[in-house]
Amino acid sequence: ALPIYTCSLWKLFHCLTVQAALRPEALTNEGAVVSPQAVLQVMRRYIKYFFGCRECAGHFEEMAKESMDSIKTPDGAVLWLWQKHNVVNKRLAGVPSEDRKST
Repeated sequence: ALPIYTCSLWKLFHCLTVQAALRPEALTNEGAVVSPQAVLQVMRRYIKYFFGCRECAGHFEEMAKESMDSIKTPDGAVLWLWQKHNVVNKRLAGVPSEDRKST
């Protein structure tokens, strides 16, 4: 695996949720109402179907099933992702990884 792949992916995901919160109009399609979960749902599908670590994808899917439906605002999406990233960091604390050495 590439040494900083997952760290870079987390950074991208955080950037996307923050930008969606700052510029929600960028997600609208000719006035259509977009769910505050829109960006997270795309991430969820990417992780579920394409992420290389199946165990990690399963953990993310469990977290999403537990609480993603509770997100009601774009800021809530930003905070949800941050909280789940912290959960992942705690779970992986002490596990040897090239990723963690890169950040």
